Amino acid sequence: MLTSVAPQDRPALTLRLTNVSDLMAPVGDDEYYLSKLGLAQQFRGKRLSRTLVDSYIEEGARLGHSRYRLDVHADNEAAIRCYRSAGFEISRRSQSQDGTLKYYSMSYEGARP
Repeated sequence: MLTSVAPQDRPALTLRLTNVSDLMAPVGDDEYYLSKLGLAQQFRGKRLSRTLVDSYIEEGARLGHSRYRLDVHADNEAAIRCYRSAGFEISRRSQSQDGTLKYYSMSYEGARP
């Protein structure tokens, strides 16, 4: 990554990467990980997020997984509510070294009824 930015921008990138290096917990080999889920504003409030989360769990189960994990920005209350309604619980709270970014790791374990 450092070689992809101009030499004068490398110190700032290094500082930023150091600042967030421990923000997300490593994904376990036995965890099915959800990353980068989002909906455009015009599609929110229609239970589409929950449908996507349910599909993610169903696909993981189809592949033999029973442990699921995702990370969500701590301020994203709507997403946290959606994940909780699907059975996820906060398993880890983290923040960047400068305190500007806060994330929750959320986990779900088990099969769908």
